[in-house]
Amino acid sequence: MLLALTLLCETNNYNLASVTLMVSLALLFVSLLIKPLRQNMTIPTAILSVCVALCLFVTSNAQYEIISKRYSDNTVTVKGSLITLPTTNGSQKYYTIRTSEVNGVKEAVNIKITLPYPIDFEPTDTVTATLNTFMLGNKDDEFLEYYRSKNIVVGASYKSDDIKITKGDNKDLLSLILNVRYKLYNEIKSVLPNDCGSVVCGLVLGEKSDLSKRVNNSFRLCGVSHLFAVSGLHVSIWSSLVYRRLRKLGVKCKRASINAIIFCLFFILLTGANPPVVRAGFMMILVYLANIAQKEAEPINSIGFSLIVMLFQNPYCALSISLWLSLLATLGILIMYNGVVKILRKPFRKVKSKEIKYLIEQTNSLIAVCVSVNIFTLPVYFLKFKNISLVLLLANLLMVFFGKLCMEIAGIGSVISVIGLKFVGTPLIIISGEIAKFLIFVATRLSSIRYLLFPVDSPIIISVFVVSMTVLAFMKHILNKKGKILEITALCLALVFTLCSTYVYAETFTTPKAIVNQSEKGTSAVIKYHGYCAVIFADNEDYAASKVCDIIDNNAISRIDLLAVYTSPKSAKELISTYTIDEILTNDSELKNDVYFNGKISTLEHHTDSLSDLTVATQSGFCQIMFHEKTALICLDADYIPENYSCDLLICGEKYAKEINTDNFGQVIYTKPNEKAIEVKLS
Repeated sequence: MLLALTLLCETNNYNLASVTLMVSLALLFVSLLIKPLRQNMTIPTAILSVCVALCLFVTSNAQYEIISKRYSDNTVTVKGSLITLPTTNGSQKYYTIRTSEVNGVKEAVNIKITLPYPIDFEPTDTVTATLNTFMLGNKDDEFLEYYRSKNIVVGASYKSDDIKITKGDNKDLLSLILNVRYKLYNEIKSVLPNDCGSVVCGLVLGEKSDLSKRVNNSFRLCGVSHLFAVSGLHVSIWSSLVYRRLRKLGVKCKRASINAIIFCLFFILLTGANPPVVRAGFMMILVYLANIAQKEAEPINSIGFSLIVMLFQNPYCALSISLWLSLLATLGILIMYNGVVKILRKPFRKVKSKEIKYLIEQTNSLIAVCVSVNIFTLPVYFLKFKNISLVLLLANLLMVFFGKLCMEIAGIGSVISVIGLKFVGTPLIIISGEIAKFLIFVATRLSSIRYLLFPVDSPIIISVFVVSMTVLAFMKHILNKKGKILEITALCLALVFTLCSTYVYAETFTTPKAIVNQSEKGTSAVIKYHGYCAVIFADNEDYAASKVCDIIDNNAISRIDLLAVYTSPKSAKELISTYTIDEILTNDSELKNDVYFNGKISTLEHHTDSLSDLTVATQSGFCQIMFHEKTALICLDADYIPENYSCDLLICGEKYAKEINTDNFGQVIYTKPNEKAIEVKLS
């Protein structure tokens, strides 16, 4: 059902889905008529799950069409309340509400409102406003899928300053729970109004909207951003804590389990009901239901049940990357964890010291979890993230324990502060802030390593991985091979995978490469070689910096050695505030006062920098790259056309093709505005 919905939502073809539904229903009818298939029930069940997925998809799309006609480029007067905490991006403030009335008629729809200023709007308040509405992500399939997976498809901007807020008017259960989240968040931020507080809020509530881009990027580069994703770790820790405390107080198992179930439901709503926490929450609920029935919960069935609940609520959550990561990570632990731990224990069988043995067991357990999780989540990295951190295991060993400790201390401290005992809660929040400071320090140091990221989007790596997993699955489930034969096969396949990965890694970092992106308002280029990176930024388009960030993230680049800014530094602010940068070239003195950058600043004109065996020279209107006794020229200025100049490679806009004498260049590559970035190997 999940796979069917993923494919349906990716293709997003309503007519094809309708035809496929008719065919699937016919196949289901035929499978029920054939006695062997009917008795086995495997094929009919699989077809039935696809039919259900198709029905959900068709229904969801029909509903979306209705909403689209009503809210696409329209003006409406709405009344509603918050469903998530407000977020900020620069000067913009975002409020996501669920309406109770639209144009005086009762109607419930989720709307994301953009305001140029903050307003005094709390979860228990009701807002009444006239808005200009539009469909989110309507012109971009990727953004459309993202918003639909969040069940938010309508965006709005304010029509006038006439926004009326009625304080304390909304007392429904969801708003009261969101208000608890709001108060916990404010308690933490009032004590820790910096990145440490944002890290603590991320660990406790999954709320990281105020976290600086540089710190957030450091956690991502280290492979520990999962600490901010409220999921199985958080639900299991807090619900188990509630259950164990009640049991120690003498509460019977059934009653303690009922209270733990109530807490799980409360925690799901408190943390925003994101797909990973819903999945984990319902799994834990089934565990406690099994306790009540005095039976053992079956993990795979528990996962299936929680997925069905989510997919019925919103079919498009099948596209949620966080859901897929959470799901595959859980499956990896269930399937591989015990086998990996068994292998890791073998060298330490003769250790007799209880203290050392306990330390080894804890380390082995964490390593086994990391290995199991990362092997099973590799497909998501292949398709979405393109690279994986080489310090992932080390970062998890150093940070997961302290992240868990920080979460527990801050969670208890914030709750105690909210109920009025700030003299107890505030010191606990301060302690959690010191732990968060340590986490930031470790993440920042590890993320500054030059060869940090390993590219995993190579066809060679993907092919070897698929073949390896297929062989292991075939041997275990078809041939029923176990023990040493399976272990030896796994080790041999792991060796082959490692050798292929090493080859790809070496080839990636030893080939000089330029990725050029052109828009209607300028050109940007990312040049990488031997782990060094230079970024040439000469684009005034609104989202130019975001596009360059995507290029950097997709090409296994963890830091920028040289950033040449031909435009105003404001245009490149996202780059400057996200990555570690050694030197910036600019003619704008404004950057000297920028709080995001305290490195070296040099003049742009006639500057030459050596990055390993590659030399980058910047001049007005163009950038020159010298490597292996060859020269490449990237034209940045629309008015600049090279005359009486020759080099091995010229990269420039296509509209100037007729004005260029190609005889002066070994190769000419033309770029087009608003098309996919062009990747050029400079070797």
